[in-house]
Amino acid sequence: MEAKLIEENMLEIILIIFLAKRIGKIAQKKGRDEVGYQVLFIVLWIVFEIGFACFALINDADILMCVIFGLIGAGMSCAVSFLFVDSLSEKKIQIHFENEEKKLDDIVSKEEDKIVSNIISGNESGAKGDLNDPEVLNNLMNFLKKE
Repeated sequence: MEAKLIEENMLEIILIIFLAKRIGKIAQKKGRDEVGYQVLFIVLWIVFEIGFACFALINDADILMCVIFGLIGAGMSCAVSFLFVDSLSEKKIQIHFENEEKKLDDIVSKEEDKIVSNIISGNESGAKGDLNDPEVLNNLMNFLKKE
């Protein structure tokens, strides 16, 4: 009798682990962290199973009815957990690049200003002068074509 009880408990633990992994996969597909939903499933399983078994015990049911009610509670916890995870919407990742783009634009424009001023001053092109000088304009156009 004791060996059979241990085997049944082990089957129940294996079933809980298997179902928890399935819930984790569903939660992952929806972009959610699976651990919280797996813990929720295990807690619901324990609470429902013990709660339904105690309900049967309080109503003077025999041990077989307590086991049956416990299994019904475990089944209901599965249904509630899977329905809950299935009803989750997919998590949308929202990244706000507005500030980052502005910072990047500022950096790029500062770098462009440095390059243009280097070309005009002759540090990069070897020619000095202003933008009215055709050689400076030619160097500037060649540089911009490379980019």
